[in-house]
Amino acid sequence: MGITKNALIRYQALDRCFGNHRRVWYIEDLLRAVNEALGEASSGSSSIQRRQLYEDIRFMESAEGWNIILQKRRTGPRVSYRYEDSNYSINNQAFNAAEVDQIKTTALLLARFRGLPQLDVIKGFLARLGTPQASGILSFDHNEYVKGAALLEELSLAVFYKRGLIVDYKPFTLGRFVAQVFFPYYLRQYNNRWFLFGWSDEAQAIRTLALDRIESIQPWEGPFRENDLDFDTYFDDIIGVSRPDADAIDITLHFPPDQAPYILTKPLHGSQRKVRSADGLTVKITVIPNYELEQLVLSFGEKCTVVAPPDFRARIAGRIRTMLERYA
Repeated sequence: MGITKNALIRYQALDRCFGNHRRVWYIEDLLRAVNEALGEASSGSSSIQRRQLYEDIRFMESAEGWNIILQKRRTGPRVSYRYEDSNYSINNQAFNAAEVDQIKTTALLLARFRGLPQLDVIKGFLARLGTPQASGILSFDHNEYVKGAALLEELSLAVFYKRGLIVDYKPFTLGRFVAQVFFPYYLRQYNNRWFLFGWSDEAQAIRTLALDRIESIQPWEGPFRENDLDFDTYFDDIIGVSRPDADAIDITLHFPPDQAPYILTKPLHGSQRKVRSADGLTVKITVIPNYELEQLVLSFGEKCTVVAPPDFRARIAGRIRTMLERYA
């Protein structure tokens, strides 16, 4: 059986007490320390009694636990507890049997989620644990053949450890590779493509790089330029990944009655609100107009009509006219 979060908090608290040889730990001291740790983790709503504490100590001493070696010193009717070796800690030991079982269970669950390239490493991990592969139960809309997907792991590490990069990048509009110093801040997937956000020294601004247009990356040895953007809110007022230098505006769209259930159950944007539904469905979203918004509107074909504002309506109408001319 796996170790629960509550039990792990108790074991960690005991580990800290046993390793602290600067004071004497009697059973009531250990119980107080464990309950304080539980209280901090659960707003004071969780605590244990002595019986559970003794069971926890026996588990930590067992082979299923960590085989800890305790000094138990009796002073009159009381017994104190501490590690025989003050440098010992369960955090420095190999996984115990319960932890291995829990890791296997978690890895098997993650391995069933198809379509996430970051999870491919789990296959090898399960093999090393001697665990059979799991059959799929859920899949994501992911194209594993998209160019650049192989860079995800390396770029994720660069973001996490704040490592600057030298990136050879080929914009579709330029037709040749451009080397630039790039400080990666964030990775995002949209429409089956991955995008890297960061500071471009060449542009002296935040830029978005599509991974399928990155030819190569090399480490940058200079200092890292820190990020001052909050990517938790960066995408709140856009659809997709491109963010023009403009303010968010209200976009009003109308859909016929047969399309209404789809728009209501899968909103176009988090800001979507219903305006009316007498002759179909009219909704309003507050976003910065960008290329992805235009693509989304056009993807509905004749099922979507831009009502306002006039300039965005004219932009969509112009693209429809161009389409008609090409078909003519």
